[in-house]
Amino acid sequence: MGVKFAGSRIEAVCRLGLMRNPNDLFLVEGRVTGTVVLPTRQDDQGRQFDLFFQVDGMDKPMIDYTPEEKNIFSHRGKAMEALLKEIKKKQLAP
Repeated sequence: MGVKFAGSRIEAVCRLGLMRNPNDLFLVEGRVTGTVVLPTRQDDQGRQFDLFFQVDGMDKPMIDYTPEEKNIFSHRGKAMEALLKEIKKKQLAP
């Protein structure tokens, strides 16, 4: 990505689903928008996308948050939260 896309707008989407049988399927979605930024460091820690993505409303790129912190506001974290809420709503949880 680098300099070429710095400053560009970006949206990340994660979709999760649960299928109990062919007639019982539901999908949820988590979305975040942000900006492509220049990396502030070289070590991507296996999280290359996080080097370049700063979520709207946050003051640093995703790489500068711990995985636990990131899961609170990331597209994956939002999708998982929505899936758990849907499971509880449908009383699928034990």
